[in-house]
Amino acid sequence: MTRLTNDVDSLNELFTSGVTDLLGDLVMIVAIIGMMLWMDVRLTLITLLTVPMLFAATTWFRKGARRGYDMVRTRIARINAFLQEHFSGAQTVQIFNAEQKSLNRFERINDDHRNANIETIFYYAVFFPLVDFIGAVGIALVIWYGGSRVMQNTPGHTVLSLGALVAFIQYSGFLFQPIRDISDKYNVLQAAVVASHRIFKTLDLPIAITTPATPLKTGRAEGRIEFENVWFAYKDDDWVLRDVSFTVAPGQSVALVGHTGSGKTTITNLLMRFYDVQKGRILLDGVDVRDWELQALRENFAVVLQDVFLFSGSVESNIRLGRQDISTERVEWAATEVRADRFIERLPGAYKSEVRERGAGLSVGQKQLISFARALAFDPALLILDEATSSIDTETEQLIQQAIERVMRQRTSVVVAHRLSTIQRADRIIVLHHGAIREQGSHQDLLAMHGLYWKLYKLQYAEAAGQRYLKPSADEQPLIGSITPDLQFNE
Repeated sequence: MTRLTNDVDSLNELFTSGVTDLLGDLVMIVAIIGMMLWMDVRLTLITLLTVPMLFAATTWFRKGARRGYDMVRTRIARINAFLQEHFSGAQTVQIFNAEQKSLNRFERINDDHRNANIETIFYYAVFFPLVDFIGAVGIALVIWYGGSRVMQNTPGHTVLSLGALVAFIQYSGFLFQPIRDISDKYNVLQAAVVASHRIFKTLDLPIAITTPATPLKTGRAEGRIEFENVWFAYKDDDWVLRDVSFTVAPGQSVALVGHTGSGKTTITNLLMRFYDVQKGRILLDGVDVRDWELQALRENFAVVLQDVFLFSGSVESNIRLGRQDISTERVEWAATEVRADRFIERLPGAYKSEVRERGAGLSVGQKQLISFARALAFDPALLILDEATSSIDTETEQLIQQAIERVMRQRTSVVVAHRLSTIQRADRIIVLHHGAIREQGSHQDLLAMHGLYWKLYKLQYAEAAGQRYLKPSADEQPLIGSITPDLQFNE
């Protein structure tokens, strides 16, 4: 965000004020030097003897100031990130009485920013007086050499009049004034150079996920999903998925179960091609997702996430999400199907009610219902539910369960869930453990296996049933313990 705001402003300042002033100063310098050469070449060369000194001072200043500006930009970015983070999480900070710790951390970040500015100011504190000193040296040389020539009236010497010498002294003063102005504008230039480096470093980042030059598939998908020996890692060889293979027929629903970090959400991200696999391949309708036209591929999906994101605007615009082909009637139908119409119609303005930043003012359950309505309104070929009902109370979950089932009936659905009550009717359940498929089958089939899913199911309903079970093995503990962390196992 700092690159898009502060850095762009620095670049804007260069073009709005720095460039115009710089051009004026350069024209002035060229005109003065030209006039001085016309009057006396030798005296002009004497005046310009200070240019190498000025160039050396400028080179020293440029290197030091650029490093200082780079430090300033980095630290202002840290301040902005810290403020945004703590404004968003202000309630969490207050709940855990972390105000003083946050304030101390902010003071440290702010101190770093101030120290970086002080280091940059040091170079200015030396550079500007140095330019004035070099200008004074130049005028002294003019007086020394020009004065000696004025005093020479012997034959064989070119006599320089006193008036010409005074004119040269004046011109020397005029010459160094725009040079000082350019030096003053150098801070704008340095800030712009550092800002442009940061901006273009962002713009030049390669886009890894792109549409192939000649896509093999586009349009609406039938919904057949195939994972063939898929291996994937976010970093190096730290594999999140290990040799994962499964097939989902069109219109079928598949549920993914496993402990946190087992690769459930990664599977959905790979399916929508937010990342590309390192080994194996993922097929949609028999075509590798890397050979699909990217926009068409993602248009086939609707996703309901656990953490719902709502944009500033109206309730209707959040359901439509920029799709002008979705009518108002369809928006209202989708909201009715997921029972979101009950609270929407109580809002002032109903579907035209304004939604504040990130849905402030709406409960988590209400935001999730809007997300369900959004998914239904888009009429996708494939539906992904990633912990979609985790923030909805039992009564609300029962109200929308029928609507979800009606939507899933006509679509290929991938459901990621920890609450087994939401996936019991799935056509197939896949149990993931450490990135590999451990078990798969229907709810009844997995219970009959008496494996990890059976233990997980028993443990989730243990308290209600008042039953006692054996402590799981070390291999099973990560799967079960991460989902039911508060359950005490009995020997």
